[in-house]
Amino acid sequence: MEIELDTKHSEMFPYAIALARLKGAEQVFVEPRIKGGNSSHWLVPDILGIRKAADKPYIIVECEKSHGNIFDAGGKIDKWSKDDEVRHKAEFHFILRGKAWGRREQITKFLGSDAQYYSYDKLKSKLGPKML
Repeated sequence: MEIELDTKHSEMFPYAIALARLKGAEQVFVEPRIKGGNSSHWLVPDILGIRKAADKPYIIVECEKSHGNIFDAGGKIDKWSKDDEVRHKAEFHFILRGKAWGRREQITKFLGSDAQYYSYDKLKSKLGPKML
């Protein structure tokens, strides 16, 4: 039996960390568990950056390559949108590739103009290995 390896999601993480740092994060966590004031469940962003002295001290960077249920009602993004504390204290950034790029409208439906989008290929070219 061979182990199957899919790195198309995790290879975006170094760029997500670099993006969080560019946005002012002093601390960066990979897949942390967070819970806002009105959440009954843990929320798990891919990357969480924390910066001091900011209106929105949290930077959430999500990396997506598929068009799956994360984008649907009841999915991860919908849950973030319903947590008032997370929604008002976090800046949302999405690094998208493949079929996920076509789901920007769905993200905007949940988060409004709070969400910022990046094409993985363009961000990779822009940041390059020097930022990692």
